[in-house]
Amino acid sequence: MASSDPDELDDPFSVLVSVLQEPEQMRSQLPRIVSLFEDDDRRVRLSAAWACTAIANELEDEDTIAYLIRRLSDRLDEEHVSLELTTTLDYLSTRYSKQVEQVLSQLHEEERERGSIPLPQVGNFTRSSYYSTEPSRDGMGRTKIAGSDTDDDPRSAYTNSQREDTDQTRRVSEDDTEETEDGRERDEQSTDDSEEGGGPSTDDDQEEAFGAMGEQRTAITGIATASRFDKLHLLASRRRQRYADVYDALVGRGSEEEAVALRLFHDPPDASDRVEFVARMRTQLTRWEAVSDHPHVVTVLDWGIDPKPWLATRFAGEPLAESESIPAGRVFDDAIGLAAAVSHLHASGVVHGGIDPGNVAYPDDVMGSDTQQQPLLDNVGLMNAFRYHFEPALHLDPRYAAPEYFDSQYGGIDHRTDIYQLGAVLYYLFTGQPPYTGEFEQVREGVLTEEPTAPSTIREDVPATVDEIIKKSMARDKLTRYETVEHLEQDLVGIRRRGEDG
Repeated sequence: MASSDPDELDDPFSVLVSVLQEPEQMRSQLPRIVSLFEDDDRRVRLSAAWACTAIANELEDEDTIAYLIRRLSDRLDEEHVSLELTTTLDYLSTRYSKQVEQVLSQLHEEERERGSIPLPQVGNFTRSSYYSTEPSRDGMGRTKIAGSDTDDDPRSAYTNSQREDTDQTRRVSEDDTEETEDGRERDEQSTDDSEEGGGPSTDDDQEEAFGAMGEQRTAITGIATASRFDKLHLLASRRRQRYADVYDALVGRGSEEEAVALRLFHDPPDASDRVEFVARMRTQLTRWEAVSDHPHVVTVLDWGIDPKPWLATRFAGEPLAESESIPAGRVFDDAIGLAAAVSHLHASGVVHGGIDPGNVAYPDDVMGSDTQQQPLLDNVGLMNAFRYHFEPALHLDPRYAAPEYFDSQYGGIDHRTDIYQLGAVLYYLFTGQPPYTGEFEQVREGVLTEEPTAPSTIREDVPATVDEIIKKSMARDKLTRYETVEHLEQDLVGIRRRGEDG
């Protein structure tokens, strides 16, 4: 029989065999096993991850699970957090969601008393029926279209025309229902209706903006009081976007003023979910702020969760989903920039979870110009909070969703999900088309059974070597995708360099 002597636990094989043969006895060695997540040897960290999940599965003891969540989440505050550790947390949060939520709630209260809330990033957040026609065990299947008698509304189609898809819900057309799936009335104000460029509003403009807010008046007032800004002045009426109602605003700190986008995040349809939703948003906004210093990530200026989750960012500009095609001379630069941004997220232990053309933005007045610009990753990590409480298709275009969103047999949502979805966005950058089209079930079937048309067959100016990058990024099996985004980025740089040399 294998030994559970702590001195032998640095050997990955010893850890695995010991857990297999004597899981009950190995529970006493959990402190030592958890410490192995700090080892420089990846094999040791992988063994620690396997051992922790195996012991939890074998014993299914609440105290053991609580111990693991607490000790693993403690390590999320360290400078370098391994993917093995975050993946273990992801697994436990899915396998034992109720126990994990109880532990997180306790941590939340304990950290509140200490003045900070470093909640862990948890949740495989996968649900096997997120994008299926059958409701999931958590009641989070397909959304029923308002005004329709069936869940499978024929209006749910995904075409090559991006201009036809500017409604971020991807579920109804302009002429369809005036209610969203969660029962709220659709705001008649669109991005195109807002003031161009914005400037200090008149008193009448300000009154109109506040009049349109209705119940959000109190929230805006509370945010103005709680924020780090000395003043907050709305410039235009709200725009209803994927995750939030957005207001152009002017904020001031001392003698300095800056135009920002103020985002008030949507409330979950089920009011009883609010506490959990706010806790998850706190985690994700903390993580977004921590990585927003990158030139290809939308900059977070301030955020809070009272009186409801909100965020102030620099203007992100026009989403890629609503843009004209990117000039050929900029495609490689933009692709490399986005890959660098995702790499930056992963180096900090952050998984975006919702990369698609709606979450890639360009600064205003950029599209079609010859000026070198910076594509920006937007809504960083928010999908990891929203997918618990909202219809996922409202916040991630299914045409760019990884297979694990459609079927849990492909695993959980992790850094390789980002790699797949980045590859799908690169497909759009190089071709001007999504990788899959059709009605919902056609898209789902395509993602799970077919490879998209090679980019080089759609556009002659796309090198065949790009086909290989896209194919490897978008592999259905996670193990055959790029291991890291850095490798994908290096391949893109290599193709561009060879093109310049040629």
